[in-house]
Amino acid sequence: GRVGWWWLARRFRVRFLVEERPMSDIHFTAIEGDFQRFAGSWRLQAQAGVTRVTHTVEIQPAFFAPHWLIRLLERRVMLDSIAGVIRRCQAAASPKAGQ
Repeated sequence: GRVGWWWLARRFRVRFLVEERPMSDIHFTAIEGDFQRFAGSWRLQAQAGVTRVTHTVEIQPAFFAPHWLIRLLERRVMLDSIAGVIRRCQAAASPKAGQ
């Protein structure tokens, strides 16, 4: 991945172990890459016809990075993850998924 702008950008590499309990939760932990710690989870809770999603992430890079850059990375991870979950849900709900 990459985070930052122009000359303030930093490339990073990370590989995750992901454990999923369908319609309950998803946990991810970095198993290699440029981080001392990179872990988080998604918790799904059905509430009155909608699904509430709670997302947590903890990031500790193995490289120097200012706090604002880590916050930007956390935000990007969250938004990219949400987009991925939406794509997966839409694919599962499409008529082609049942064929």
